[in-house]
Amino acid sequence: GGARASSEPETAERRDARRDHLDGGAVVRVELALDALSSDAAHVVRCLWIPGSSTGLAVATTLGVHVYDLSIDAATPTHAFVLAYDQHHVRDAALTPPRRCWGGARALYVVLDTGRVFAADLDLDDDPLGMDDAPRAARPPKARSPPREVYLDLHDALGLPARLFSGAGPAHGLLYAEDAHALVVARDGCPAACVSLGDGLRDVTGGFKLL
Repeated sequence: GGARASSEPETAERRDARRDHLDGGAVVRVELALDALSSDAAHVVRCLWIPGSSTGLAVATTLGVHVYDLSIDAATPTHAFVLAYDQHHVRDAALTPPRRCWGGARALYVVLDTGRVFAADLDLDDDPLGMDDAPRAARPPKARSPPREVYLDLHDALGLPARLFSGAGPAHGLLYAEDAHALVVARDGCPAACVSLGDGLRDVTGGFKLL
């Protein structure tokens, strides 16, 4: 068969994440040393395969999200999304598939313990939608480079409808629903809420509570 990846990696008690990656019939053992991402102040909350990529992996910690291209380097991230302030923690993260209206880029959404949701562009320099006219052979090979650091700040926050979260406690979950192009936000003390997104990265067009 063609290239495929294993199912979504799960965060375990141990700090080494090992997964077999199948690409063109070749099996590659990948080991991420998560000790570098964990400390007394931070721990891993979720690992996600990058939608539309056979080699991309995102590791969310309480302090931010690191993105890896496993075909280049399993130890050094290509992107490091870091909270600009350390008063609050990331509780969950979600990724969108590449979208044509975003020029083939993806979006990263993270929810903080406060319930605030931040958004950031995720451009992996790949061409999952075939939008690059250059022949594949003419494209430069992938090379190792320093991580792109992006600080998540208040200007990255989505304007969530306050009526959906009246009396809500800390957030604990975030899901992207591709068919609806919406986020599902779960917080303590209230029903989960579905937030509809627009064409812009941070556009919110409405929302409703899920019973």
